[in-house]
Amino acid sequence: MGRGEKLLLALAALTVLALALLAAYRQPPPSAGLRKRCEVTLNVKGRGLLLANASIAAKIRVTPPSRLVLRALPERGWRLARWLVNGSNCGSSPTLELEVRGNTTVTAIFKRILCSVRITSETARAEVYVNGSKVSLPYEAIVPWGSLIVIEARAPEGFEPDCWLVN
Repeated sequence: MGRGEKLLLALAALTVLALALLAAYRQPPPSAGLRKRCEVTLNVKGRGLLLANASIAAKIRVTPPSRLVLRALPERGWRLARWLVNGSNCGSSPTLELEVRGNTTVTAIFKRILCSVRITSETARAEVYVNGSKVSLPYEAIVPWGSLIVIEARAPEGFEPDCWLVN
């Protein structure tokens, strides 16, 4: 190989190297144009569902800033007690709008609905049994919504139960 050929070969190699460097310089780095994504963890305590933008999920990834519309759907006999966002109380409205700017943990806390039961009698010596156990009158209890309570009235001798008044 003569000197001219070697020079031509070196010039071709430099041209290829220059074109490769130029192409690499013009291409954006692999992360350019990609924004940092963050994770939103969705938790439920109690009995109910938590929807994020109308979908059920335990974790979602979003690109901040992102707007989420959260909706709490309690099961029958339960209610939304409160929202916790990163450990902070955010109220008890069934819908929560949230702008996510970083990793976030959201918890919907559901509580059982409680009902008050009060039993009285106009007859002083009446006996009342609640779920098989004799109770003193007036009787009061707080029970979870949907509870089954068996009430049996026993009138004293010479009396008959007249009616039940349920309010």
